Amino acid sequence: MKRLIVFLFVALYALGASAEGINFFHGTYAEALAKAKAEKKLLFVDFYTSWCGPCKKMAATIFTRPEVGEYFNKNFIALKVDAERGEGVKLSQDNKVRGYPTMIFFNADGTENKRLVGATPDAAFFLSFAKQVTGEETSFLEQYKAYENGKKDPEFVRDLILSGGVYAATLPREEQKDWFAKLRGMANGYFEQKKPAEMVNTKDFRMISMYLDGPNNGNPFVEHIYNNYKAWKKVVPVADLTKFMFRTNNQSIHNAYRKGNLKFREYLKDIHNRLAQAYKDADADAEDTYQMMTFVGEAGYCLHGQKDIDGYLEWNAKFIAYQKEKGTLQARGYVHIVANLYQVASDYIKESQIKKVIALCDEGLALDAKNTMLLSNQGDYYALLGDKTKALECYEKVIEVSKGQRGEAYFKKIMGDKIAALK
Repeated sequence: MKRLIVFLFVALYALGASAEGINFFHGTYAEALAKAKAEKKLLFVDFYTSWCGPCKKMAATIFTRPEVGEYFNKNFIALKVDAERGEGVKLSQDNKVRGYPTMIFFNADGTENKRLVGATPDAAFFLSFAKQVTGEETSFLEQYKAYENGKKDPEFVRDLILSGGVYAATLPREEQKDWFAKLRGMANGYFEQKKPAEMVNTKDFRMISMYLDGPNNGNPFVEHIYNNYKAWKKVVPVADLTKFMFRTNNQSIHNAYRKGNLKFREYLKDIHNRLAQAYKDADADAEDTYQMMTFVGEAGYCLHGQKDIDGYLEWNAKFIAYQKEKGTLQARGYVHIVANLYQVASDYIKESQIKKVIALCDEGLALDAKNTMLLSNQGDYYALLGDKTKALECYEKVIEVSKGQRGEAYFKKIMGDKIAALK
């Protein structure tokens, strides 16, 4: 009986480990490589940094997926390497890691097999890349040659486009542009042949999420997802489906108000209507999203649609009050307000309005006195007022507080240019 309990515990633990995603090896690179060689597997190394947002996204939403864990734990030894700590510094230099995350698949002898730079759009994309590394999926170039030779049936073209996105992501940046342009053209042709109701499946959702992501409310395929959410969530993981819906709706709101289009208010209403169940399933706060996007949308419409700076500032005052009440107000909230206004209205803003914005900068700096963006923005507004002394103080402080920080060289150059322009 005791042996049976132990067996069940081990079995459940194994299942649980798989369900939690990739089991990363805890040890050195050399130890991980030796383990990969002994088990006749490839070594997967995730080069990350503590400040990298896309790295955190991969760790939280892709590496933890059950299907990813099942495949990687079977086929690879996986290792996470902080590129700025310990042996990670030299490893990243030796492997010419330039951006994060950089994910490299190594052969058992330590030579590079393939690499992927940047966060992937979803788990399916990441898995497809891994399967091309192991040879389980045919390489893109072989498939593309068949396409050029006349193989154009829709399912083949769809799969080719999906694997093409994986392939293009492995190329140097200067080569990616042409491939992505080709793939987008192929995707447009594919959509023209299909009806929305025919695309309720996992692979076609990947097509939609890759090529119709953005401000695409009104597109028949996006509309079909919104209006047939129950059907779609039967075939697409809820996490992927809801993120796509929230993202496209929010981007549609931004796109509409920036064009002075009142349809942004319709998209706001969708949060409590067509998207309500998606928010519930994702355990997301629909009311908070609605309130925040209302402030952003109405303020943006005042600025972009009506050139009404006072209206813009009034709506943002409501935005600030709302965040204060919730206890979520941060300096970066002020950065968005003042930077956006300067970019759009610096040539027609009035003196009285400039003074209000400078006061907003002071409020933000009270929360974070070393916020380089706010200090720079405040300097720009002082320059608009003609107060060169105050402007110079702000720019010089940016240089001072950025010393020893990431971006030091960038801020020194930009502030130097602004200082020179005032003298």
